[in-house]
Amino acid sequence: MSIENLSLISRKTYKYNDNIIINIPTLRQVRGENDSEESMFWSDINLFVQTPSDMISELDSMGIDFEQVSDYELFILLFFMRKKTDNTHDSILFKNLSLWDLEITDIEGKTVFVDGSGTTIIDETVYNDIAQIISTFTGHKRTPKKKFGNAFAKKKRIEQDYRQKEKARNSKKKQSNFLDSIILRLVCNANFPYNFETIQDVTIYDLIYSLKQIDKDIEVTDLMQSRLVGNDLTKIPREQLSRFIL
Repeated sequence: MSIENLSLISRKTYKYNDNIIINIPTLRQVRGENDSEESMFWSDINLFVQTPSDMISELDSMGIDFEQVSDYELFILLFFMRKKTDNTHDSILFKNLSLWDLEITDIEGKTVFVDGSGTTIIDETVYNDIAQIISTFTGHKRTPKKKFGNAFAKKKRIEQDYRQKEKARNSKKKQSNFLDSIILRLVCNANFPYNFETIQDVTIYDLIYSLKQIDKDIEVTDLMQSRLVGNDLTKIPREQLSRFIL
């Protein structure tokens, strides 16, 4: 099935097929009753959208060459690791599917995920589609596969990734909550018709793309006003002057 140009505005679910209905959760559902529930949601998101280029040093520490691993193979590895350590929570990503009840098996030489009846639920094609849908409603841009022309450049990139991850772990800088930042920006904008309570029932997709749209309006307005100080708008690409983000 084609999942190009998905229309997700105001949708609470997206039916991929009879076996898989994807939830597009509201802010209230994502945040839950404590920070751990929100953290678990983003952990489930990362399970599907992370690529080997996001985990260069982590894979290297396991003796795995990140250039030789596909996105689907990484998903299988992460699923297996998560299931061994934490399969007690119910993922809110799916409406009619218990993610952690799936089992990994080989059918005709291909690794797939099956339910209790042995029905194939997720294969590589389905995984890629789900990853794209989830990336769309979370506004996530997946990291493209990195390839290096020689062993020296690759070695330096791996070493750099180790240093960056170590620095992030040791950083004492307080990390702001991603959703809190979006909520504050939107609620404090006069053009956004929700308050701190009513925004809780807005879906993640609508929330993130509302912010993108407001930012785009501000950008175009600033460009238009720059004409007053002599900026030549004919030199600016037409798409940059468009107020539409979709």
